[in-house]
Amino acid sequence: ISDNKAFVFGYYNGFRLTNAAGTNQATIPTAQMDQGNFTNYGYCTDNEINGCAANPGAWVQTQLLDPTTGTPSGPLVNGNIINPVNFDPVSQKVLQVVANNHVVPNVSSDPRTIFNNYTSSVANTSRVDEWGIKGDYVFGDKSRIALTYLTGKQSSPNVPLIPAPLGGGDQPSIAQTRNVRLNWSYNLRPNMINQATASLNQYDNGTQKVSSYAGNSNWVGFLGIKGVTPNYPTQWPQIVINQQSWNGGGGAGLDNSHSSGIYDTLSWIRGKHSIKFGMSYLKGADNQVSTGNSAGYFNFLNQETGLQSAPNTTGIADASFLLGLADEGRTYVFT
Repeated sequence: ISDNKAFVFGYYNGFRLTNAAGTNQATIPTAQMDQGNFTNYGYCTDNEINGCAANPGAWVQTQLLDPTTGTPSGPLVNGNIINPVNFDPVSQKVLQVVANNHVVPNVSSDPRTIFNNYTSSVANTSRVDEWGIKGDYVFGDKSRIALTYLTGKQSSPNVPLIPAPLGGGDQPSIAQTRNVRLNWSYNLRPNMINQATASLNQYDNGTQKVSSYAGNSNWVGFLGIKGVTPNYPTQWPQIVINQQSWNGGGGAGLDNSHSSGIYDTLSWIRGKHSIKFGMSYLKGADNQVSTGNSAGYFNFLNQETGLQSAPNTTGIADASFLLGLADEGRTYVFT
């Protein structure tokens, strides 16, 4: 017993990286559009993206049609203007979130600048923490046990271009590993050694659930969307409006893979010969948590407020959204 010995080793590694802020662009509705006024929504016959700066005379207004009459004037639409009293209740709630987050165009004061009219400087940080510990215990000259535990975690706050929940993100993403090893060596004889190992490995990657997302713990209830049952009440629906998207976020999205194993080998040395016997057992599994679109997916296009035969020159997707006329809607149910 006096020959027994114990050894313990450990380490830690930390890493921090802050990416330089990058200026990125996005397309969001103008203040006039959020009020139902689309008189400055149009396109340039000279193929300029915004406003026809070089040739103002080439600017053409996109014709908005009343979906109930198919004409420029009706109970919902009149002269490219929608009276806010006709806004869909869910759309009104979304506009409230837009206003609360101060998501307004900041590229130009020209109301005809309707594409790439929002910029934001976003800097994300990356954090890595790794540590491990190993302990050995020697029982005289015949037996030795070693236990090792290693873990590492990489995380980022995932700051979005447009504030959450509209721009998604704002939900830390993680990648984490855990590894455990237990080794036992036993000298049955001077020429015969048995080596046994038990292992456990785990890897997690993705986003974890949160108790509140962007200040709300029940977005579907707040918006008043019926007929959907999100896996997590914190989820925001996916709302796509032509070139802009109010991204769904707030739910968990994890990929967990893990494996365990038992290995045993017996080495026997006889003169010039060596014989090895052994067995191994390995079990692995991969579990995924994906809740995308369980809070609903809604796609708004021009056709609902324009002509089916002329979707590029008539109809405005943002107007379809304000009226609650989705071109496509679906929800995923995960059980």
